[in-house]
Amino acid sequence: MWYADGAGRQFLMLFPELDLIVASTADDYSYRGPGLFSLLRSQVLPAMSLSIVQSLSGSYYDPQTPREGLNIEVLGDRGEVLAHWYTQAQGQQRFFVLQGQIVGDRAQLAVYTTVGGDFQSPDDRPQLQPAGSAELYWNSCTQAVLDYSMELGTGRYELTRLSGECDDQAPLG
Repeated sequence: MWYADGAGRQFLMLFPELDLIVASTADDYSYRGPGLFSLLRSQVLPAMSLSIVQSLSGSYYDPQTPREGLNIEVLGDRGEVLAHWYTQAQGQQRFFVLQGQIVGDRAQLAVYTTVGGDFQSPDDRPQLQPAGSAELYWNSCTQAVLDYSMELGTGRYELTRLSGECDDQAPLG
């Protein structure tokens, strides 16, 4: 972004990823309504993709659904994402394993449920059974979206980062 030196709120923003240029002359200082940054937050930034990199790994949850969430690991060297989803169905705890490839700015995931198994028993390990599919993407390093289609239903899970660090290794574009 470039500012016009000494010219108040005049600036020029370039978004090559979107083939977009935004220029502001800002000659009306008495205007108090929604401004350019409202447009950027609501229209421009959501249109920009976030590369899936290891620094996005962490714990995520939806504030609307307490006691549920995902632990997400981005395996950048393999181009994969592995996630453990803990949720509830019909009042019972449910655990799902999600695994799949990073394709562009999204992770295409298979969803598995676990059956069987006995706690700390090497002879009776749980088995994974296919349960559906999901797509995972990030809007920022603190906000992700999981769209899923499973035997239990379909939906969207709006996720907020609970743990992990955001850093410069998660660039836009």
